Amino acid sequence: MQNSTSRTSLDLDLLSQLLQDHSEEQPLLCYGIGNEQSSLAELQNNLLELLTESALTSTNPSRKALLVGDNLQAVAAKLAQHELSVTLLGTGRHALIASDDAIAFLETSLLEFSARDEFDLLIYEGTYTYLDQLPILQKARQLLRKGGRLLLLGEFLALDNRFEYSSLANIESLRRLSQRLGFQHLQERDLSAGARVTLEALRSWLDALPSAALEQTGESRYEGITEAISGIGAEFADGRRCLQLIELQLNRNPDDEWSDAEFSAIDSFSTQDVAQLFAESFQTDFDPEVWDWKYHLGKGQCVIARTSTDGRIVAHYGGAPRKIDYFGDPALAIQVCDVMVLPEVRRSYGKSSLFFRTAATFLEREIGYSVNHLLGFGFPNQKAMNIATRLGLYEKTDEFVEVLFSEPTLDDPGLLQVEDLRFSERAAEIDQLWQLMRCDFTDAIIGVRDSAYFEYRFLQHPFGRRGQYRCLQVLGAEQELRAVAVLKQHGEHYLLMDVFAQRDDIPTVLSSINAWSLTGRENGDAGKAIKFWITRSGLARLDLPVAAVHDLGIEIPCNSWNAGPPAEQLLNKWWLTAGDMDFL
Repeated sequence: MQNSTSRTSLDLDLLSQLLQDHSEEQPLLCYGIGNEQSSLAELQNNLLELLTESALTSTNPSRKALLVGDNLQAVAAKLAQHELSVTLLGTGRHALIASDDAIAFLETSLLEFSARDEFDLLIYEGTYTYLDQLPILQKARQLLRKGGRLLLLGEFLALDNRFEYSSLANIESLRRLSQRLGFQHLQERDLSAGARVTLEALRSWLDALPSAALEQTGESRYEGITEAISGIGAEFADGRRCLQLIELQLNRNPDDEWSDAEFSAIDSFSTQDVAQLFAESFQTDFDPEVWDWKYHLGKGQCVIARTSTDGRIVAHYGGAPRKIDYFGDPALAIQVCDVMVLPEVRRSYGKSSLFFRTAATFLEREIGYSVNHLLGFGFPNQKAMNIATRLGLYEKTDEFVEVLFSEPTLDDPGLLQVEDLRFSERAAEIDQLWQLMRCDFTDAIIGVRDSAYFEYRFLQHPFGRRGQYRCLQVLGAEQELRAVAVLKQHGEHYLLMDVFAQRDDIPTVLSSINAWSLTGRENGDAGKAIKFWITRSGLARLDLPVAAVHDLGIEIPCNSWNAGPPAEQLLNKWWLTAGDMDFL
């Protein structure tokens, strides 16, 4: 049974104590199969017998088995009776069965377990989170011999069609990821009906507990368990959650050059481990301060690929989280960045390529309806966009354009006062300004632009600390804050990185900044006009006095690999500027 989902939190420690103290049959913390007349223990025994039968039914008999889960002691005993050498991993939550020389019990987790020999069979019982799916499958791949079988018994997210977080691993992601890691699907058995019967039996058992037990437990903790059971049961009823027994077989393809590639996430390497890959991929120097700002201070995420468990990093697919307003509602997006594959291994871009495997793994973990980030966006060049679109990873939602401003009328009475930003004095006003700005974009998707974001993006960024940004405040006649903006020198112009202002004020604000910039108030500078990078649909929302608009050859993608909002829903809805890029 799972202890946290989108709507529920099941207190497993309390439930275990109640079962231990008040049930003669000593039910386990697992689901079962059977009918409504069966007790909890009978339902669970039925399921464990099915699991044992599945473990023993094979044209390629097993001799050495690894079992992972606190509820598998009876299965271990029966496998040992069939002359299998059994290793059982668990937490010791339940008393171990009678000692048997054929069973070795270790109080440890699968990921912490190591063994010299390979196993013919690995059984994993228990529900894991979607972020744990990758390390669990890779650990199983390391421990199994070629042709070895993996049996997974647990809960999965089956229906992923709405914006609602769930910690459950996605069943479709399991199918795709396991295939990329060299597993072949042998069969799946849907046991969800049994799970629902088990939940009903558990609820009936709890309802029959004596009042003294409830008083000792505490009413709020007891109600928490019953509410969680109802929530989990509702997810089974509407098909969102399923209980599956899945059988996989490890069949590495000898012609697959990446069959031993090892994938992992942000906490598996140091900053310097990617320095050479970055320099060789982008033909530019690696800046560790920018990297740390993005991935450590900004809590960036990634998937990396190594040639083997201890090999060098040869691919990286990263993302920088971004708070957004999604049609007026708060959400979280992630800007895809630092997509790198070592040049000497970047020979193809098909679905067997390292690029595809790394990208697909990242998208499944990070972007979609039920995971941490609802949306992904980025700024790939045309070649990269075409490749990802052909592979089914991306679809286009917009494109970036460059706006060049006309010469302003410097004595225009409508121009506002522009000066260097005094951030500490204006932080509260910036937050108020953002609340006004966001009301103008309830029909769009826009990144949060409050004082916390401004401080992180422009003041804490290494470019900001090195003096490459000019932060401005734009004031009205009463010295009220009408806008904040950031400029960065870019060729013969100043690139307007971002502007925080109400939408109707933006044309006047930009004209005022352009006029201010052209007066040459930059310590003897002759003055430069500004240019503005923005999504084409964002430009269409404004009435700007522009001299020219140029395509930048940059398209704005969305995720089309993992379940999430469809491209047609996102088309021409993004408000993005140069400040939404991590590398400027």
